[in-house]
Amino acid sequence: MHTKPNPVPTPGCLCTANDPDFMEYRYAEHIPYCRHSLTFALQATVFNRYNIRLADRNKYEIDYLIPTACGLSNSLDNLWPQPIAEAAEKNKLEDILYRLLQAGSISQAEIVREI
Repeated sequence: MHTKPNPVPTPGCLCTANDPDFMEYRYAEHIPYCRHSLTFALQATVFNRYNIRLADRNKYEIDYLIPTACGLSNSLDNLWPQPIAEAAEKNKLEDILYRLLQAGSISQAEIVREI
């Protein structure tokens, strides 16, 4: 199982105003926010990039390296198959980072470096 995203197929990618999934800007920092858009074909491509059989997909969730609240992009460069067993822990970290970003205590650039 892949416990961390491989930086080669998943270097990370941020939403921009030019992204087809762009919805609005958020926070005082004016961070572009994109809606989630994960088709089955996109998910299958992510599993293929990590050499994971589709038959094993129930052991993973497709996760965003740069999370939703911090400016995610639906680009393949931002997606990886995260083992289900680890998802809850990363979600806790993402919630903390989101609250800090919302409060203006951390910048998007700092979050990207931490992740």
